[in-house]
Amino acid sequence: MTAFPMRRPYGAMRERAERTARRWSGAQAPIHRRKTVRLWLPLTALLLVLSPFAMLLALLAFVPAAIFGMNSFVVALRLGGVLMAIGGTLVEVQAADADVRIKIV
Repeated sequence: MTAFPMRRPYGAMRERAERTARRWSGAQAPIHRRKTVRLWLPLTALLLVLSPFAMLLALLAFVPAAIFGMNSFVVALRLGGVLMAIGGTLVEVQAADADVRIKIV
């Protein structure tokens, strides 16, 4: 045995003392929250933006009508019903940096 005790690294002890001091002082560690982005899209504006594409796709409505012998007016009404059902849709996307929520009203 030596006359002087061995020196220990005090880094771990210092970190433990700092953690204990923070715990007893009532200070909270910073909470890292992800950024949330919320978008609100009115359905009318969305339909106006997409209407040129709908006009081009309306030509495709005649193809199933011709193949399956359906009335093209009924196909157009059902397609319009599907587009009107988009209202109230909530789309949630979870990315690495943020959560994106899109609500179509």
